[in-house]
Amino acid sequence: MRKLCLLIITGLIVFTVACGDSNVNYVELNDESTLDEETENIEQDDSYESKDEVLSIGDTGRMIDTLGEYEITVHSAKAFKEIEGNTPTMDVYVVVDVSFKNIGDEELFANDVKRTHLFSDNELPQENLFFIEFIDDIDGEINPGETVTGQLIFEQNDSDFYELIFGWGLSTVSNELTWHFTREEVNE
Repeated sequence: MRKLCLLIITGLIVFTVACGDSNVNYVELNDESTLDEETENIEQDDSYESKDEVLSIGDTGRMIDTLGEYEITVHSAKAFKEIEGNTPTMDVYVVVDVSFKNIGDEELFANDVKRTHLFSDNELPQENLFFIEFIDDIDGEINPGETVTGQLIFEQNDSDFYELIFGWGLSTVSNELTWHFTREEVNE
């Protein structure tokens, strides 16, 4: 009985490793060739110098990525211990009022362009939460020339400062946009 169990476990491990490796290699090959082509297309846009920018609340940044070309403006950020009876699993909710303006030629989808990360002073990244009913969520399509305004919400630790970063960790963007704001700005 013991040998049978050992044989089954060994078989499962071999099967898992064999299947896992072939899928990973396939994904890496496809992702790499697609990313190279998309990144090359972004880099060919000479109308915008590719820079990582650090912005403040009220500033507008321009993003160029495989989704399209758009401007992002952060209007305000507020921290809450509770919203409408809902409490975060971390220390606070951070709600950011933001607008996206499609300055490209193609339609954008809000769920794609609003993906971002909020970092605390201990460099802990948190992705924004989706489908939260107690904020003014941004959803749907953004047509060329159109601007949509709404809110992003994050769960995060209490922090002396926060950094909201669009394009963090992505190789398919020409730039990374960072808004830096302090605890005082968030708690005003």
